[in-house]
Amino acid sequence: MIAGVNLPAIYVADMAGIVIMFMLLFGNRWDSHFKNRENKSIFCIIACLIFLLIVEIISFYYDGKVGEVNRFIVYFSNWLLFAVGLIIGILWIWIITKHIEGGITKRRKIILACIVGFGISMLIVNLFEPIIFEVDDKSVYARKPFYMLFSMVDIILLLYAIIIYIVGLLKGGVLKFFPVFQFVCPIILGGFAQVYFYGIATVWLGVSVGVCGLLFGLQNENIYIDKLTGVYNRYYIDCLKEYYIKNKKAVLFSAIMLNIDGFRKFNEKYGHVQGDKLLIDISNILNKLVMNNGSIIRYFGDEFIVLLNTDQVEVLKEYIDNISESLKLYNQKHYNENTLTVSFGYGVFNFKEQSIDTILKILDEQIYDNKEKIYKNGNSNALEI
Repeated sequence: MIAGVNLPAIYVADMAGIVIMFMLLFGNRWDSHFKNRENKSIFCIIACLIFLLIVEIISFYYDGKVGEVNRFIVYFSNWLLFAVGLIIGILWIWIITKHIEGGITKRRKIILACIVGFGISMLIVNLFEPIIFEVDDKSVYARKPFYMLFSMVDIILLLYAIIIYIVGLLKGGVLKFFPVFQFVCPIILGGFAQVYFYGIATVWLGVSVGVCGLLFGLQNENIYIDKLTGVYNRYYIDCLKEYYIKNKKAVLFSAIMLNIDGFRKFNEKYGHVQGDKLLIDISNILNKLVMNNGSIIRYFGDEFIVLLNTDQVEVLKEYIDNISESLKLYNQKHYNENTLTVSFGYGVFNFKEQSIDTILKILDEQIYDNKEKIYKNGNSNALEI
């Protein structure tokens, strides 16, 4: 055992983390949450943390106990601590990117692959040449020169996610929810405590508390989330209104309302289960196109509102064209015997000068006019109400 290590304090801290994680694990209805990939990732982080906390207890327990078996246990357990820590970092990046941007771009995937690949390479090298840590013949763990360099990989993953969050906010216009600092602050405090008070282990306890804050924050956000599609619901518009009223600057934004033509007839023909799937698929298509340049709202039934962080009409029309093309390709792939059409209403608005009712009325009237044109033109391929 390393001199100065406070085993009782380590055991208490790790056991506290395990209890917190099990409370989250069994205190949430993960069967319903699993419909959301984001919550699946949070579940994986919780499972990883339980595993890490148990492994950390084992590593400290066998540290300093002479014997080849004990030495292997100490080495392998510490190697797992480093490796699974990387997995948590990847999941954290995925969660925040999915939440803020709707998905991970190719550029971010390349950056993430480079960061994680560097960490994995160091761990593989350490199997043959101790550069991060070593375990001597007396089964005593010791840090090596590249320990801090590897720690920087975890720190970079943490900071990279914060940068993604801040960049999303700086793009302005549409308010985003994400309890990022509720997750980060306990980790930072746990890290500083472990450095300042030698002989204790509080990093993974800090991560556990951070996950707890993250999950509670996301659950509070559920009031603004549509249960079927996972996009924002109509209450989000009221929240935006309050946000813009408090904002001293008058912020212009673009809005697109789209309505599925003949959705009732679609449900009659294919069934409500397929109708729900269509709404989910459309939500995913919109999220992929908009990402962190705006927000998607399922306003009512088969009506969606896309709020964009732009006041440029040309950009607005480009988004409409992209949405139309994506829905056309979707229709050809899944319902090639029908033309599944969508009617649009759009414009550039200012929440300070125009009420929500006024904005929605303008968008609704445009959709109604578009539907009139479709049916007057005798579009026999369109699904009719």
